[in-house]
Amino acid sequence: RDWVVLCDPLMEISIVLVGIFAAYIAFSLLAMLNVVTGVFVESVLKSQATDRDLFMVSNARELFLSLEEGMHSAMSWETFESKLGAPQMKEFFKAIDVDPSESHGLFKLLDLDGSGTVTADEFL
Repeated sequence: RDWVVLCDPLMEISIVLVGIFAAYIAFSLLAMLNVVTGVFVESVLKSQATDRDLFMVSNARELFLSLEEGMHSAMSWETFESKLGAPQMKEFFKAIDVDPSESHGLFKLLDLDGSGTVTADEFL
């Protein structure tokens, strides 16, 4: 009944106008649904990124806690290299999308102060 009220005046002019009107309504509805879907997808992607970051920080924390001095220790290249097989280190490399064969270059990048060691702050 509601559509009759909208379409009757258009039908008096031309039946083509009713088709154009229906196409316009369909297009508008699909555009609105697309925007709503986009908002939900963006929300999920932000949530996933936050979860991934927290997971990476948790893995790095576990890695440093496994060292003698815990979070206050500094990891030398030898220690870093020996930890490459650790699950936390494998997950770290996977999370940052770096191949473990490039670990020495990564170590140099992480060593911000050039001391030859990587602290927990530099690692994170």
